[in-house]
Amino acid sequence: MRTELNPTFIFKEDRFSQKGGMKNKIGFLITRLDVGGAERIFVNLVKGLDREKFEIVVFCLYDIGPLGKGLVDQDIKIYSCLMRNRIDLRGCYRLFNIFQKERLDILYILGQRLSQIVGIFIGKLSGIKKVVVGYHSQCSNHTLGFLEFSQKIFMTLVDRVICLSIDHKDYIAQYKKISPRKIEVIPNGVGINGARIINDRTSRLKEFGLNENGKIVGIVATLRVEKGYTFFLEAAKKVLEGEPEIRFLIVGDGPLKDSLRLKVKSLKLEDKVLFLGMREDIDELLPLFDVAVLSSVTECFPLAILEYMAHSRPIVATAVGSIPELIIDGETGFLVPAQDSNMLADRITILLRDPELSLRFGSAARARVIQDFSMEKMVKRYESLFLEVLST
Repeated sequence: MRTELNPTFIFKEDRFSQKGGMKNKIGFLITRLDVGGAERIFVNLVKGLDREKFEIVVFCLYDIGPLGKGLVDQDIKIYSCLMRNRIDLRGCYRLFNIFQKERLDILYILGQRLSQIVGIFIGKLSGIKKVVVGYHSQCSNHTLGFLEFSQKIFMTLVDRVICLSIDHKDYIAQYKKISPRKIEVIPNGVGINGARIINDRTSRLKEFGLNENGKIVGIVATLRVEKGYTFFLEAAKKVLEGEPEIRFLIVGDGPLKDSLRLKVKSLKLEDKVLFLGMREDIDELLPLFDVAVLSSVTECFPLAILEYMAHSRPIVATAVGSIPELIIDGETGFLVPAQDSNMLADRITILLRDPELSLRFGSAARARVIQDFSMEKMVKRYESLFLEVLST
């Protein structure tokens, strides 16, 4: 059983900063590092923390995946494959021993249910005094099963809970029964400099077999029910009635892949919609979008919206979750009701036909993300919170 990666670094202990004084040793616990929005934020946070202030150790209950390999390249200590499944008692004991060996000052847990329950229980049992939990999603199913009940009990032991927006804070306080005084709002952030990557548009379009003079409507989202792809495809059908040369790009993968392909076939859109799958070159694809869309039925704080904004894309998105806190309707994009393919199509068409409005929306969106949602600001907010918790 592989429990540690990059073992040559594991014994490279350096708890003193070059400026003098002890570093705070912080552990980051996550269930798995699949390619997703929350996981990408987790990795960027770990990479961005000030190494003069913090010594970092990452704990991944399952395999680290492609995102975790990027952390290994940054000389960050990682323990992975700690558990075989969610009832692996030997895995819990293994984690207990590692926590005791590492002697963490503070533990941050990304709020997946398994990592919460295991992390809080084993963390407190092993003597970690400060525990912070970050929530990056919200669930529409609020039935109280055994795991949900256990989660709520263990959450009473944490020192602080991090959420992503005011709407998200209200949700956590109401459904997770956590005191609002314990909850801190730290919005996600995105890299701004990477959003300036511009490759030759013509060659990229030809790569996908697209007309270099044609316009593109794109969406970046996991292929799941909550992302509202059915309404996106129905809107695409309506847009094409007036703009037959438009092409639609879907960037993402997920359990609905086969059913969505069937939906495309039933709407007779096979030559109009292109599935690109999961991509690692998002920064190079977004400049191809003449209009960027998110058609979610439910949402928390979508990273895709921030990435659209950073790339100055004109946006049409549904007014669900925290999206209205990101997009100012009529100023930085258009907001439409969820499950309304007619209005979604109408707003997409307006932007396709009005380049000046699209440019104005895109410029205003980028200015807003630079001001409020940069990666640097996000990391500084986390650092400040960790130091505050450690000082109490």
